[in-house]
Amino acid sequence: TAIFPQEHWPRGISVNGWVTIGGEKMSKSQGNFITLREALDDHGATITRLTLANAGEGLDDANWDPEFAKTAYRRVQAWYNTVTEAPEGARTGEHNDADTWMLARLADLVTEAQDAYEKAQFRTALKVGLFDAAKAWNWYQRRALGQPHQEVWQTFASTAIRLMAPIVPHLASEAWDAYGGEGLLIDAPFPALEAPEDAGEAIRAEELVQQVIDDVRDILKVTGEEPELIRIFTAPAWKHTVAETALELREEKGQPPNPGELTKAIMQIDAVKRQGGQAAKFAKDVAINMSKGQVPTTGVDETTALEAATDFIGHELGCPVEVHQAGEHGDVEDGGKAKRAEPGRPGLYVA
Repeated sequence: TAIFPQEHWPRGISVNGWVTIGGEKMSKSQGNFITLREALDDHGATITRLTLANAGEGLDDANWDPEFAKTAYRRVQAWYNTVTEAPEGARTGEHNDADTWMLARLADLVTEAQDAYEKAQFRTALKVGLFDAAKAWNWYQRRALGQPHQEVWQTFASTAIRLMAPIVPHLASEAWDAYGGEGLLIDAPFPALEAPEDAGEAIRAEELVQQVIDDVRDILKVTGEEPELIRIFTAPAWKHTVAETALELREEKGQPPNPGELTKAIMQIDAVKRQGGQAAKFAKDVAINMSKGQVPTTGVDETTALEAATDFIGHELGCPVEVHQAGEHGDVEDGGKAKRAEPGRPGLYVA
């Protein structure tokens, strides 16, 4: 307060009680005492800064994690390679669903990182900028079947480097030059990304794809089967109408509808009313689940999303994949799974 005018005063002051090493209080008598110079000599500035950023935030006592320091080099080497080496087989042209998801995820990560930095939550900023970003890219690489979009990689690399610049400025500057960033990294603005217009649908669609893969793997783990074909049955349109109606009623009332309210509402809709008792039973289940905090999934064309991802799902599971909408699948064998399909939870038949 003596040095700076009031508009530059800190918004908060944090005082550490002590620094711990591997969760134990640092003490010469215990032989776990590490000076900053020793840390720099052993690990270098980049790994030291990473480990200190990971040490804690808020009211936590800072904890120097020796295991994190040992593995950090491998992590940042992989990060450096990813953001500086354009992927082989990268494609150009229009964006597909996976590209849209990646750009939407990047926009979310930028928002999360900016919020963390503004609150001086450097461990969270490190998690978002290094670990969460790498996880998203690795999934996208798989999702793109090894052919990511060139522009998406450029956006990812430029964003990832700038997200990490406050924590590892030296390495980030080298990465910026190797990537081909314009000017000096220190002059580059913090990334600002607008999510694609259909970002919400893209994220929900990708969550659905991931869920289907996980659910099939769980089935295979239990049965021990080697599948020759997997059929995915999405919920019929009338079930989506029931789910959407339930959400609309919750919005109007400020609380989930009870079974009677939801049943009365859906029976005013001809396409649902024709389903008779089946619709009433489903509405009851939806209302009960909502009262337990289970919100039905809506806002995504599940059939279209899964059809677009059949090559990827088949590649992940090692067999051909078919997608059908329940009620419109004709004589296709479903093993009774089609009638169980619900919004957000397709029926899965493993042949």
